[in-house]
Amino acid sequence: MIIFNPLFYICGLICILTGYLKYFVLIMFIILIHELGHILVAKLFKWKIDRIIILPFGGLIVFNEKIDNNLLQEFLITISGPLLQLIMTLIINNELLNTISYNLLIFNLLPIVPLDGSKILNIFLNKFICFRISYYILLLISILFIVYIFEFNLIIILVIMCLIKEIIISFIKYKYIYNKFILEKYLNKIKYKKIRKISNINNLYRNTNHLIKYENKYYLEEEYIKKYIFY
Repeated sequence: MIIFNPLFYICGLICILTGYLKYFVLIMFIILIHELGHILVAKLFKWKIDRIIILPFGGLIVFNEKIDNNLLQEFLITISGPLLQLIMTLIINNELLNTISYNLLIFNLLPIVPLDGSKILNIFLNKFICFRISYYILLLISILFIVYIFEFNLIIILVIMCLIKEIIISFIKYKYIYNKFILEKYLNKIKYKKIRKISNINNLYRNTNHLIKYENKYYLEEEYIKKYIFY
């Protein structure tokens, strides 16, 4: 399912009224190529796509996958969009298209939710920091970069409004996402090579199995979750 964000129509109308229709068409072409890169690699790893949301500055693919998915696969899916966009830009070699494409590429790699840059940063954080803390760090960095790129330009303001909305939604959904993450740990019982000892259920890592300490005794994560959370 493809969904067009309302701000997409507003930005499109502004571009048409101000004589920037050609720019808008080129942006849509670049977005199409970019999202195609994500889709092709996602299909290669058999990830299920729930919907594709078209925003004024790019697309957002929502996957119907568990949170604790393979980090390497997630990384490859994330970078495939920018890579295919870059290859397309180098092949076509049109000055106007190149300028727009490179600007979109740089913008998309900023560490702001939900841009690809934030997903790459999140994958990196999840390698070294527990899920809960990395989630908050990502939102904090997103807010700092929003402040940095702020500019009194109508299109920029609309884009920033859209980004702020996504950050707020991510913040509100945190508790639900973390509970889902714990539930996945319990239901899927995936065996990872990495085993980490922790003393608090809030310090769970992705792609990791845990021994959780409680009352001077260590429990396997599925035992602890069953006994003390879903009892």
